[in-house]
Amino acid sequence: MLLRGKLDPAVLNSLAESDAVLWVEPAPRRKLVDELASKLVGGDDGQTGTPTITQQLGYDGAGVTVCVADTGLDTGDTNTMHVDVRGRVKGFRPYGSLTDGSDGYGHGTHAAGIVAGNAASGETDPDTGAFYGLGVALPSRPVHRANF
Repeated sequence: MLLRGKLDPAVLNSLAESDAVLWVEPAPRRKLVDELASKLVGGDDGQTGTPTITQQLGYDGAGVTVCVADTGLDTGDTNTMHVDVRGRVKGFRPYGSLTDGSDGYGHGTHAAGIVAGNAASGETDPDTGAFYGLGVALPSRPVHRANF
C-alpha cells in the first residue's frame, strides 16, 4: 500500500521506525510541461510562450475530430471542465468498468490535454515561462499569456 499526504514532522521518526513502514521520502514536486511536450510533437521555434511550428504554419486541428480512449476527462461534464479543454469536447462514451466520463486517475485528462488543450487559462510555468495546457491542436483564436 502506498500512502501520500502531509505529516507533522514531530511524528516522522515514530512512523519511520514502525515495522509496517518500508520507505519514507518527500513527495516530488510535480510540474506540468505541456508547451514543451507539444513542441516535441509539433515543432519548437526556440521561443517560450509561443504556439508550435505546425500551429504557426496554420495546422491547428480545425475540422478534425479525434477520440481519446483513456481514463476519462476532468469532471466528465462538458459544461464544467477545465477552461483549457472546455468547448473542445463533444461528448463521452464510458467503456470497460468506467461508469461516466470523469477522470478519477488523471491520465485521460493528461492525454486529452496533449491533443486538445488550448492554454486558455494563460497559466505559465514560473521557472520556464512555458504555457500549461497547450496541446498540439491549437484553436483558431490566439493563446494569450496571463500575468500571475
